[in-house]
Amino acid sequence: METDALDQIKLGPEVAERMLLEAAPDTATVGSFVLTRGAQRAWSAINQQLSGSQGALFWIGGANGTGKTHFLNYIVALGSRAGSVSVEAGRHLALPIPISAPADVAEIDRMTAGALAHALAGDNRVESVLREMRGLQALRMTLGDAYRQGVQTVTVVIDFGSASSAPAIDYINAVAEMARSLRHPKLIVVIAARDQPPEGTEAFSVAPENDELIAVAIGRARRLEDAAGRTADDAYRGLDTDDQEAGAIFPLHPAAVAALRALAGKPEAIAATARMVREILLPWHEAREPRRLVYPAEIMRSETARAAIANQLGKSGIAALRAAHHAADASAQRERELARQIADTLMLHQIAADSHSLTLEELQRRLQALAPGIRAPGLALPPLIEQLAERSKGAIVFDQRNGTVHFNPRLAGAREIEIFNASLPLTHRFDATLTPVGELSELTAKLKRLGESMGNTLETAHRNREILAGALRETGGRLSADQEKTFDQFITIAEGGPRLLVEAGADTDRREDTLRALASYEALAVIAAAVPRLRAMRAYLDETHLHASLEEGARDQSSRNLETDCEMLRAATDPSGLTNAARSLEALEARFQIFKWTYVQHYRPAHEAWRLEMARLSGLVEDAKRYLDALRRLNSIAALGPAEGEELTARLAPLARRVVQCGLEGPLSPEITPRCPHCGFVMGTPSPRDELNDLASHAKRALSNRLASLSQSAIARLIQQHDHSHRLDGFLKITQAAQTEALVRVLDDKLTRYLGRLLDENIAELRVTEPGTRGVVRPLRTRLKRGAVARGQRGIKSPPSGGSH
Repeated sequence: METDALDQIKLGPEVAERMLLEAAPDTATVGSFVLTRGAQRAWSAINQQLSGSQGALFWIGGANGTGKTHFLNYIVALGSRAGSVSVEAGRHLALPIPISAPADVAEIDRMTAGALAHALAGDNRVESVLREMRGLQALRMTLGDAYRQGVQTVTVVIDFGSASSAPAIDYINAVAEMARSLRHPKLIVVIAARDQPPEGTEAFSVAPENDELIAVAIGRARRLEDAAGRTADDAYRGLDTDDQEAGAIFPLHPAAVAALRALAGKPEAIAATARMVREILLPWHEAREPRRLVYPAEIMRSETARAAIANQLGKSGIAALRAAHHAADASAQRERELARQIADTLMLHQIAADSHSLTLEELQRRLQALAPGIRAPGLALPPLIEQLAERSKGAIVFDQRNGTVHFNPRLAGAREIEIFNASLPLTHRFDATLTPVGELSELTAKLKRLGESMGNTLETAHRNREILAGALRETGGRLSADQEKTFDQFITIAEGGPRLLVEAGADTDRREDTLRALASYEALAVIAAAVPRLRAMRAYLDETHLHASLEEGARDQSSRNLETDCEMLRAATDPSGLTNAARSLEALEARFQIFKWTYVQHYRPAHEAWRLEMARLSGLVEDAKRYLDALRRLNSIAALGPAEGEELTARLAPLARRVVQCGLEGPLSPEITPRCPHCGFVMGTPSPRDELNDLASHAKRALSNRLASLSQSAIARLIQQHDHSHRLDGFLKITQAAQTEALVRVLDDKLTRYLGRLLDENIAELRVTEPGTRGVVRPLRTRLKRGAVARGQRGIKSPPSGGSH
């Protein structure tokens, strides 16, 4: 083929399932139309009518996909080329009318008349007039306008597509009658529809006959330039084209055409066959390699062709082809491509021909790798075919006596191989590395490997059952009846072994049931595998000590949000709540990481603020203790009356325990350890500051009351008269000045005992000289009794009865 042959072939656009009727069909649409015998008859009849004295109606019938619309586009395109509307006699006007949905008579009438009026006037000025007319009035009026403007012939092309023409049958008959009677202008009506034509209407089918389908599909897929004729004749010199014109099948090898004819199917499959041809030509066209024909093995480049081949071969044939491919792939690197072409060429010949065998010479002429001009030196056909025949285990049969070779779709063991390969969607659930089998020895090895995988998976299933049951017990749950059933079903499948699994995989119903059972188990297996991670998440959440409460309290909003998120996550980590395992775990992990990140960002500053707060509150606790110690000492003096604030000491103890200073050295790591390992600070813990301040305030008031008692003139005078050693001079000044802080500093146990003894020993004098002190001190009997007990405990002698000392 000449080097510029590629420029003589233009690929058509991608082939649509259904062509649309166009107002102005382009060159590609017209150029890709191949006149079938039926189309030639229809076009001849229409042309003959165009040269006659009156019009007519023609019916183009047939099923969808037989080329009716393509033929109408051809008519419209030729009609448009005949000339435009002018005052010159003999001009022709073609009007395409596509009907995309069921239409009534009035609508078709308006569409036809409107299209004609628009073509004549160039706008829609007559549209309002047309709307007022009924029946064929609008069409008659516009046809008259057309004739007055010099139009000699009007061809109306109506395509009903997938719509039914039955609702418009009366209108069609009326139009046919008008076409036969109207002479100026002459009216030709061409209708394409799936329905039967009206009685008396000349009808044609443009569908390709069996031997025309491939030529029509090739013409639809590519367009030849006029200069390609000689190139095509040269390309097929020395080849048997089976009486086909070179230009009709160019650039496909005759053997490739024969295979495509066998794959094409029914005549209404024009679009599917053209799509197949275009897919085959596209890589050849894009390669721009030295020009050559497209050989049979290149059909395998088309996805549409591969699907048709699989349908033709059946399951056994597919298994045999796979075995042949495995044998080809086992060839030496430089022979591998040729070996593949041999396997595919023999298989396609088996599909296409009555005689399934090829001589080595015939096979060589069909192999692209051995084509003239590109044959690689050193490639010997007979030895390679011998190797393929041996390795394919009967898929390729080489008869050395006759020198013939053929593809055997009924390979020995093909049924077993077919069943195994059909079960791969199922067996992959146990071993994803399994690949399709090409021969029996390979099948045995893969069944053994599958059995080992199933045994391992069985052990894992028992372990997963125990893990999941244990995890559910930790949260107070148990395996549900459905979960128990899922484990039982999976264990039964795994115990059945590879043979039963493969048999189930080859049966559609059993395969679907088994796949559902495996999918249910796999969801539980995912949860079981995630149990350690769920435990780790739950432990982290528990360690935060965040617990949501209905009471808002003094916590800030961020703390409350974290507490709520923590509670929700804690519930989500319960394995029983994970229904769609993979998606649920992924979402849960994402939620947990977001929570942890948020928690860490809040915990660090909160902990630092807590450390500072505890440092400050520790001083407040010490102050409260000193106040309460002073109050306790003063309360021990019976002469000062009933004790005050005795309950404050009990209140201080729990508050003091809440004040824990953090002595952590080094960085804080809440992303690992949720709480500070030294102080155990919990986010949202309220500070006891207000309670400590309240306690200190109460202690100060009680001390103030004690000071008020000590500062009374009678008590003060009694101390001054009997404190011969002047030990209480400073104390008196403090009480008289009501200096609480100073009192706390100077009042110790020794001074308290001295003061109490002094007051107890002289209280009788105070009652005589100051009768008004009765409300300040206790009755003498109680005081003396307590004093005597106290003196006895301290080894102090009591004063003589009635003494005032």
